Amino acid sequence: MAVVVLLAVPVISVFMYLEVDNGLASLSDDFQAGISDRDRMLTVEQAIRSLEHKLRDTPDDLAGWSMLGRSYLALGNFSRAVDAYERAYVLSKGADADILVGYAEAQALAAGQQFDEDTMAFFVRAVQIDPHHERALWYAGYAAYHLNDYQSSVEYWERLLRQVPNDQPEARSALQVYLEDARQKAQPGIVIARQETGNAVSSGTNLESTASIDVLVSLSAALQGRVADSDTLFVYARALQGPPMPLALVRMNAAALPARVTLDDTVAMIPEMTLSSMEQVEVIARISRSGQARMQAGDLYGSVQPVKTSGSSPVDIVISEVAP
Repeated sequence: MAVVVLLAVPVISVFMYLEVDNGLASLSDDFQAGISDRDRMLTVEQAIRSLEHKLRDTPDDLAGWSMLGRSYLALGNFSRAVDAYERAYVLSKGADADILVGYAEAQALAAGQQFDEDTMAFFVRAVQIDPHHERALWYAGYAAYHLNDYQSSVEYWERLLRQVPNDQPEARSALQVYLEDARQKAQPGIVIARQETGNAVSSGTNLESTASIDVLVSLSAALQGRVADSDTLFVYARALQGPPMPLALVRMNAAALPARVTLDDTVAMIPEMTLSSMEQVEVIARISRSGQARMQAGDLYGSVQPVKTSGSSPVDIVISEVAP
């Protein structure tokens, strides 16, 4: 997504942090003096290990924890990003907009892109601290969208669009796509609701879309002893070919098993990649102990393909496989 690329912090920033004062705070003079020319060519992983080593000696280095969180976030190691940002959040006493945004972003991504009321509160607080914070405005709008608060989403994204320079036409165009979608859904008479009752998760909308897949998820008897109630259950649909990003996703605790889930456009990850944009998909149910969005070794899963996105019978998925 062009907007995310525009606003994201590159992994290489960890090198800048190790070498020079980046405006947050510099590392100690002794550590700076100890960096040789060879060390400046470290791989990303080695640079992060060096930063971790530094933080063991200076555990109150706020800028160091923030940079570590940003680096893990850029590498996709969301659980470690959460831990690093939590330390930075405590040290900053919740008063740093950058840390608030990074902490909430890491939590949401670690939970499988689940932007709930708690993460929304972090983004809103960041905007209150810095009304022009671009990543805070982006994520505040994104979280509001996923919480079906489309009017707030419009307001945050309109503020962000006014800040994106005219010499960034691709970023402006991408943001306008999201903004227009939110504006349409914010119109009176359009209602999108999600409800969870017992072991069933359902979606309801009066938008014109026939794409909907009912999924019945169960766990094989052989794997019963390997699942805790606190484990995370992801049920999602993705394209048979192309990007692996889920077109629709529902997340819940594994305690809900056996479960019935409805996948449709109201649980789409991003507006322009929806279930209704495909005729056939693969449907996957996965149990994760770590809560990571990506498949990890030891995750339990089951899948069915191809599945029609409209007019199909309920899909039965038995989670019976273990990821190597």
